[in-house]
Amino acid sequence: MNRSTRLAIGVLGLVCCCAVRAHALDVDRASYKITLPEGATVEKGDGEIDADHMTTVNLPNDSTMVVLVIDDKARASVAFDKMVNEYKSKVKEGSVDKSESFVQPKATRANAVTGRLNGVLITFDVGQIDGKEKSFLVVFTYMQSKKAATIEMVQKAMTTFVIKE
Repeated sequence: MNRSTRLAIGVLGLVCCCAVRAHALDVDRASYKITLPEGATVEKGDGEIDADHMTTVNLPNDSTMVVLVIDDKARASVAFDKMVNEYKSKVKEGSVDKSESFVQPKATRANAVTGRLNGVLITFDVGQIDGKEKSFLVVFTYMQSKKAATIEMVQKAMTTFVIKE
């Protein structure tokens, strides 16, 4: 094989390699499934809560998303309130407002906790989505500078959220 042929094969390999795009990530759990944006990664659990009950996602813009499954829907409102209060206690100058970020599926209730964490203005968007028997708490966290991009990304992913009951 001469030098020109090797160079042509190398360039072709480089073009093919660079043309490969990252794909969206399908997450399929016992109680739900969702398609996450390309570039998202799912963290391995810590063993305390199994992956079917808690999934933590690193979004491609350095924001995060967590899906927490509440097996008994009757306990979801208490869990929601505890989560909102916990986030509010973690930030300085914290405020809690209604969140309009959960469009489809529509959240049963949703709040946005905004405040300073280590000097950075951050928001925890918390939504409760009820199924027939289970509820799902979906939280996504972002710096204010990434608000629009994160909400758009999560809203798109949530249109693929399917409850399995």
